[in-house]
Amino acid sequence: MLDEVLDEADAKEAVALEDDEEARAVLARHGFTKPGRAMHFNHREVPEAPTPPTLPAGFRYRTVEPEDLAERVAIHRDVWEPSRVTESSYRNVMAERPYRGSLDCVVEAPDGRFASYVLVWPDDENGVGLFEPVGTRVEFRRRGLCAAVCTFGLQRLHEEGMRRAVVGCDAEPACALYESIGFCRSWTITSYAR
Repeated sequence: MLDEVLDEADAKEAVALEDDEEARAVLARHGFTKPGRAMHFNHREVPEAPTPPTLPAGFRYRTVEPEDLAERVAIHRDVWEPSRVTESSYRNVMAERPYRGSLDCVVEAPDGRFASYVLVWPDDENGVGLFEPVGTRVEFRRRGLCAAVCTFGLQRLHEEGMRRAVVGCDAEPACALYESIGFCRSWTITSYAR
């Protein structure tokens, strides 16, 4: 079936598990080549709620409330510049299932801006939370805030009944950060194009 799909002229991009030799051979046969990065997926069990580390003076953990919309959008746009996220588009995210403000975790700086964040997407049926996206504003990096907010996210995930977390990374610094808080690499997906 993969051969049939890849015979289509419109098939320009595909992904394969890094260890799937058969799929990679089919992709090569159809002229697909491996571009740059791969996406690594990491998981960790959360049998008990972890305790987030103590934050620097004036910083605090909290979750996003509806009145935080502008600041929540601002940190996302700062971290992922350029970004298409707007207050209107994020308001739509907040209104959709399975979004929960109680799992939209932030570290708030003394000046009221969000310094770091992680959005945990819950899968209650399977007891899993997906961390996506995760980010820290440039001026707050290298202070341990990203690891701290992710640990807070793990605590919130556990409090809401989930016992496993998943996160993706495509750069070694991010992968190392997740490893430092207990995530283990599970699988890798590589992108191909022609």
